[in-house]
Amino acid sequence: MIIIRFIIFAIFILFILFVIGVILFFSSVKNLFRSFNRMGNQRQQTSDGYSQQSSRKGQTITDYRTNEQRDKHIFAPDEGEYVDFEETKD
Repeated sequence: MIIIRFIIFAIFILFILFVIGVILFFSSVKNLFRSFNRMGNQRQQTSDGYSQQSSRKGQTITDYRTNEQRDKHIFAPDEGEYVDFEETKD
């Protein structure tokens, strides 16, 4: 009778240790995924005044340039942005 109680007690202790091990394992896996998620949400500042942020929902690009920088023309005045359309017949 005492041996049966000891075996039941030992099985109970092993079960408790197993549950604690499972909880510790899943909490460490959760922390690992959180750290990877934080790395994926990092913000990158570029030299031309843009900030780019990646997340699970996609990419967000924010423009921090001043109005003068935004309105600045990229092309020189002698370079045209418009190209005449010419239809070619085959």
